[in-house]
Amino acid sequence: MPERVCIEETVTFSLQTTPGNTCYGAVVYQDLKDVWVGPNFDPIVADHEGLCTWNWQVAGDAKPGRAAFRAMVQGYGDVIGSGPQSFYIERCNTEQ
Repeated sequence: MPERVCIEETVTFSLQTTPGNTCYGAVVYQDLKDVWVGPNFDPIVADHEGLCTWNWQVAGDAKPGRAAFRAMVQGYGDVIGSGPQSFYIERCNTEQ
């Protein structure tokens, strides 16, 4: 889980679970209009090591500040969610 990410940087979010479980993930952040937006990632079936991984490019219209990654795992009829994991979006390139 990254602590800080730069606008337009590609970051990786990973989740460890039981192999074969289905993982769901999403990111929420504020855009420059102060609207909370973000993608819901495509569901992933955990690999043989139980790992689910998503890559996300931080949008160019992301507002610097707090954002969150949320995840949920479904397996054997049970759904387990994790609370939001906060991270910070920063403007790292002064030319932007």
